[in-house]
Amino acid sequence: MFYLISTFILFAVLIGVFLTPKDVMDGEARGITTFALIAVIAVWTLFNSIYQVPAGHVGLVYAFSDIVGQEGEGLKFVAPWKSVWPATVQVQKVTFQKEYHLASFSKESQDVYVDATVNVRVLPKDIEALYRNVGTDYMDTIVRPRIRQAFKDETVKYSAVDVAPHREQIRHAVSKRISDELAARSIVVDDLLIDNIAFNPKFQDSIERKQIASQDALAEEQRIAGERNKAQQAIEIARGAAEATLINA
Repeated sequence: MFYLISTFILFAVLIGVFLTPKDVMDGEARGITTFALIAVIAVWTLFNSIYQVPAGHVGLVYAFSDIVGQEGEGLKFVAPWKSVWPATVQVQKVTFQKEYHLASFSKESQDVYVDATVNVRVLPKDIEALYRNVGTDYMDTIVRPRIRQAFKDETVKYSAVDVAPHREQIRHAVSKRISDELAARSIVVDDLLIDNIAFNPKFQDSIERKQIASQDALAEEQRIAGERNKAQQAIEIARGAAEATLINA
């Protein structure tokens, strides 16, 4: 739009030069001015027609705020009234960490907090359709919500104490689901990693206390078993000594 307005002004000035009376501007001055204006228009047109699309990007071609096509990476020439904006097709990391972690629930409605990392990318041939139908904020519009919902639907299948032991099953199920759902938008899920699984502090403390109690109980069982073995050995030694005494007698 800016190109069209500025070029219209330049052409208006050029026409004004031609319409200027000879007693105001002689032929030589008119010729020089005309040449200068034509040169400015030509340079301005060339400047607005060249675009450099960086590596790992696709150039989306806009005309009057509408997407009308796309270009590959490299030096590109387009009509001067159009514009080219780069859109990345590189792998993008979507993280859910700390205060932005994935809040889910277990089977018994215990809070489950998951820290995860998802690597996604857009197929270059379809990025034009993605931007036209979804928009430039497709990460917040369709990617993050689907990941959050997928984790919620998976962790609720397990009791709280079983969520961590089944993290690989949860990771695989979530990865497959979001891969299938995002494929319809030409978004590829390269990898999904579960970095950490946590619960609310009170429940976390109860789990730790239970683990400590289980470890203590196991240690006590092992101690008792050891004492029992020592006692049995002592009995066998005493029995052997008694039998030896009887034999000698």
